[in-house]
Amino acid sequence: MTQTTRTPIARLALALMPLLISGCAYTTGIQSVAQDESQWYGEGGPEGEGGAPPEIIPINPETLLEMRRKQVQEGDDGERTFQERMEEYQYRVGPDDVLNIVVWNHPELSNPMGQFQDIEQMGQQVSKDGTIFFPFVGEVRVAGRTTGEIRETIAEGLAPYIESPQVGVRVVAFRSKKVYVTGKVNEPGIQPITNVPLTVMDAINQAGGMQTAGQGGGGSGGGGGSQSYGADQRTAILTRDGQQHRIDLLELYSTGEGNRLLRDGDVLYVPDNSDNKVFVLGEFNEQSSVLMHQGEMTLAEAVAQAKGFDSEAAYAYGLYVIRGVPQETEEGGAPRIKPKVFHLDARAAASMVLADQFQLQPRDVVYVATSGLVRWNRLIGQILPTVRAAYQLRILSEGFDIE
Repeated sequence: MTQTTRTPIARLALALMPLLISGCAYTTGIQSVAQDESQWYGEGGPEGEGGAPPEIIPINPETLLEMRRKQVQEGDDGERTFQERMEEYQYRVGPDDVLNIVVWNHPELSNPMGQFQDIEQMGQQVSKDGTIFFPFVGEVRVAGRTTGEIRETIAEGLAPYIESPQVGVRVVAFRSKKVYVTGKVNEPGIQPITNVPLTVMDAINQAGGMQTAGQGGGGSGGGGGSQSYGADQRTAILTRDGQQHRIDLLELYSTGEGNRLLRDGDVLYVPDNSDNKVFVLGEFNEQSSVLMHQGEMTLAEAVAQAKGFDSEAAYAYGLYVIRGVPQETEEGGAPRIKPKVFHLDARAAASMVLADQFQLQPRDVVYVATSGLVRWNRLIGQILPTVRAAYQLRILSEGFDIE
């Protein structure tokens, strides 16, 4: 019986056959995220715990409608509360405010220093303990009270000395209450709270508006960076009583909703827009991080910024937006982020209409998958160097008669 002798090349080919067969199964390109979720999350965590599968949502008209409906409902609730507070607003006097008090037909009480005085000099500054002194009435506590309440108190005090006293009270210098506007605004500084309600929009406008890229000098984090970012036109941070609240500037300036009434001691910070980026990865013609324009960007705009799909490598069925959603944890526990994956079949040109309606959020990852043929070619490209090296070794061994 004749025994067949296999060359090293033949033996290597037989050894690589299972890998090639498994490569064929892996690189068909038919499976999607929805069909094989294990591609998108870990089989095991650092302690051997299984990863939670991401939430996968198709981008279709129903999804877009539901997202808009949630935004409208949240805005309506906040708008009603804001309008109620605006209608109920009354300025309450505080220490260091200056009051001008007039008693009609009694100039000796209204302006004892004469007619030609500066209006602030004519007034009375509220002391640190919240009181003022008025003739015939004595010490009057005014801090925490409205001008109407102060007028009634003074009129009652003058009644024993003046028949039907007509008293007028107004604040001529607002010094007790203030807010701080900082960050990427043209004129950061202190703004007084007056008898006119001060809102987030008012405070930013009074600070000269938000800076654009190139204004104010400096980059996002110092260190002499050459890139200068403009203001984040999507989000501002309001610090009140030690708690931070995010203000949706995008919604505020586009619809007027989400405005908030500012209070004494509030700090309003407008950050730069260095975090307002989306990351375009996968088989695009240009992979990059893309800065959102005025805090907004649609999926279609992100695709266009990347100069479209790579026509030879992209698998247009697999266009995904990956978004990290913070999860509530127990107190003291490590923060967790659960990925939410939005999927769009972009093979048809009409799908870009849906992409143009899908609003991205900062730090979203836009990813397009690789076609099966390209994945197969890349796998072969990784195997061929090993085959070539074995073949060269065989040639050398034959040339030197190595047994």
